[in-house]
Amino acid sequence: MEPTALQGAQELRLTPRVVQRGDLAALFQTGAKVQGEVVGRLPGGDVLLAVAGERITVRSEVPLLPGQSLDFRAVLGANGEKLLQLVPPEIPAEGGVIGALRSVVGSDRPVGELLGRLAARLRGAIAAPDAGRSNQATQALFGQLNSHVFQPGQSGAELKMLMAASGLGLEAAILAAASGGVPAEEVGRLLRDLKAQILRSLHELPPAARGAAEKTLAGIEAEQLLNTARREAGEPQHWSFPVVDADQWTTAHLLVQQREGGKGETEDGQESHRLLLSIEYQKTGPIRIDMLARADHLALRLSVATEELAELIRFGCEALQGRLSMGKRSVQITVATAPESELRFEPEAMDISLLRDNHLMDVSG
Repeated sequence: MEPTALQGAQELRLTPRVVQRGDLAALFQTGAKVQGEVVGRLPGGDVLLAVAGERITVRSEVPLLPGQSLDFRAVLGANGEKLLQLVPPEIPAEGGVIGALRSVVGSDRPVGELLGRLAARLRGAIAAPDAGRSNQATQALFGQLNSHVFQPGQSGAELKMLMAASGLGLEAAILAAASGGVPAEEVGRLLRDLKAQILRSLHELPPAARGAAEKTLAGIEAEQLLNTARREAGEPQHWSFPVVDADQWTTAHLLVQQREGGKGETEDGQESHRLLLSIEYQKTGPIRIDMLARADHLALRLSVATEELAELIRFGCEALQGRLSMGKRSVQITVATAPESELRFEPEAMDISLLRDNHLMDVSG
């Protein structure tokens, strides 16, 4: 079977050198739209697609991930060559983001919770006596999950890499790679993306682990759509990442916005950003850190639920302030107490005008 070449352009096309017999060959006479699925990756970088009941080998210059469902249109090129043209997903009839949000409503669970449940299912599958062929994929994914969890003592640079591989930007990165916007040496990094790793393993996982993996993917996609809704309204973007919390994983939430409704400048003309970091540990309860950052100054306000915890944090603040002041910025840290309801991120993160103005669920009747 001859391989297919995937050409990186704004309009992606699969160009078979030899069209297979049967139903697929007939499709080119009608311009029909067909759905294909990425079956697996082959040695040498080729990808195996299932289209119209046949399997086609694809030579791909950008990542195509096992488990992906893709829409194609069978067309004839200017010189009569047979092309499988990649078709973008259709916009839902009820309207772009709102229609897409309805399809994932209820799936937006904290990533620490989702990954923790997935890790538990993978651990159970590995220990099962009848793991069989799925055990290799299960062990591989289980080992990969730890690289997506922020560990005590890791640096800001390591956190940046972790967030870049969180799955939230996978499709944008693939599109950039396809249009030549990413250096060739960077393409391999896409395969280390959390969403890419789960997709690559999905069909080889045992049922219990596969269900947890699908819920994790749904959670990532829900957050992608919520960020799209925030971006359309000019509201703060939200990122979350899992953090080690004793014997389990919790979730840190980060909201970032430019000050004063996006102007992002102080009275003296310096650009500034407001950041909100929220995290809840088993032993401390919720912690909220409000930050105002500009080129020459960093102000932090740490809020916790009890005065006892506030005193413990104040005791360590001098050392923290000293470490943060080693750069170009002056640093000011204050510690306060607040009701638990004001410490969690949900009220601000979910205050999205697109959601306020549109009902995602019809609960009448």
